[in-house]
Amino acid sequence: MKKTKISIYFDSLLISFSSFVVLFLWINQKIKNAKTSFFVCIFITMLIFYVIFKHLNNKYNLSKIKSFEQKHAFSCLEKLTFSSEEFCQNFINSLLNSHTLSDKLFENEQFYFCINLKTISDENLFHCANNFFLKTSMSKPLIFITNEQSDSFQKLISNSPIKYKSADFYELYSLMKHNNYYPENINNSKVRQKNLKNFKNKLSQSLSRKSFFKYFISGLSLIILSIYIPFSFYYLLFGSLLFIFSILCLFSKSNHQTKTNTDLISLIKKD
Repeated sequence: MKKTKISIYFDSLLISFSSFVVLFLWINQKIKNAKTSFFVCIFITMLIFYVIFKHLNNKYNLSKIKSFEQKHAFSCLEKLTFSSEEFCQNFINSLLNSHTLSDKLFENEQFYFCINLKTISDENLFHCANNFFLKTSMSKPLIFITNEQSDSFQKLISNSPIKYKSADFYELYSLMKHNNYYPENINNSKVRQKNLKNFKNKLSQSLSRKSFFKYFISGLSLIILSIYIPFSFYYLLFGSLLFIFSILCLFSKSNHQTKTNTDLISLIKKD
């Protein structure tokens, strides 16, 4: 699963905010002092946010790549994922100064490489690479470079008598950055325009006329609940926002979804 630092930040923020709400309700119930509960919860929430963010950052190994490089890294991975095997092999050989041994096996003067970026690396990949390595003189180490790994693959790597080195795509991207050599030259302005267009499309879809009733009922329910339960301000605030969204839905244009399904039968007939 791919994660950017921005998505990790928002995930951490969402978890922290949820923790803040639960902690505030619980602590305020115990000490009966809203101000003290509020400041205590802010302090605890900041610690929770820091711990979760660091954990996710380390889990997805993003510490070596700066935030503004994330989109570029994913664009490179996308290019390699959807390109032909020949293109990928030529790029890897140029990057590592290596030559191709087989589908996912490469060799240069110092190392053997088993590189799989297109699919989840599983036990079959490990055994193929392991069998190959056992047939060699083992004079140089074998390095696995993968994008995603299955649990069985990770167990085999950990328990193998031969201590194989393992790297992920981000380390490969660091090498690309060091050599200033990428699978394609990515136009950052086009990437930003594409992302902005996608955001506008998603926003227009979520604020379509079909969504009016959903936002209206949700907003009305929260405003009614605010009359009867504590902390009514938050219910009133979010209810009002949902009402505003429902009004925006009334002024939005109808979205006609384009049919994108491929007619497989007609394609076969053409052939």
